[in-house]
Amino acid sequence: MRVDFDRLYTKNELQDLDLEGLRHYLETLPCCVLGGDKETAGDPLNLVIVGDGTHVLATLARRGWDLTETMHGASMLNTAISSVFGSKYRTSPVSPLYLFDRPQDIALQKSRSTVDERNHLRLWRAPVTLNGKKVFVGQISRDIGIKFSSKTIITHKIDPVVDEARLYITMDIAASQTLRAVGYVKGVGYSDRKAPRFNYTEDPFYTDGLRVVLILGEDRLSLDSIKDLPWERATEGKQNKEDIK
Repeated sequence: MRVDFDRLYTKNELQDLDLEGLRHYLETLPCCVLGGDKETAGDPLNLVIVGDGTHVLATLARRGWDLTETMHGASMLNTAISSVFGSKYRTSPVSPLYLFDRPQDIALQKSRSTVDERNHLRLWRAPVTLNGKKVFVGQISRDIGIKFSSKTIITHKIDPVVDEARLYITMDIAASQTLRAVGYVKGVGYSDRKAPRFNYTEDPFYTDGLRVVLILGEDRLSLDSIKDLPWERATEGKQNKEDIK
């Protein structure tokens, strides 16, 4: 609610790209967002959504995603209480992570039966557009528990197979019948169970190293009309599942 999207960038700072230009730009972004110290790598930057802001939010809201609260004493206490009693907390906060020298512009989550488990995502408006359409880059992961952390006091623990959360948001937006095209680009970097990487709160994660690009359309679109962009090929966690066995 505090983000003034119209003033994030000047007209001179924004660059309009075609598909190949967008692909190149996304491949040059850092692998991960930064943690609360603005120096340590956090969760992998594995999600890109192209579309007008209100349309993106409306699409996610129709699929059951809720905007999150900001982190403050009351929301953190409510998170701890909800965890102890195993209750649902649809708007529980997410910690600020950093990209483009600022915390996330938007944070959403899809809660499960308890506050300990949820899918959550953070998005930042990028200083580029695709043929005039806004580009949001961010990260998505699935929380599987609550833990204490020296960095954030209380935090969620993420599922290490982050590519499954990436697949989930792809299927969710496809089910909304607003997905026009999907593709994958390099930029995150590969990791597996034998050589995992770690986020800001020291949770391990494994990934095929790609970020998904979801381009929204304005009209209702059937599943068989979704365009597959001829870029990289994703494994969606298959190889990492074999590593875990």
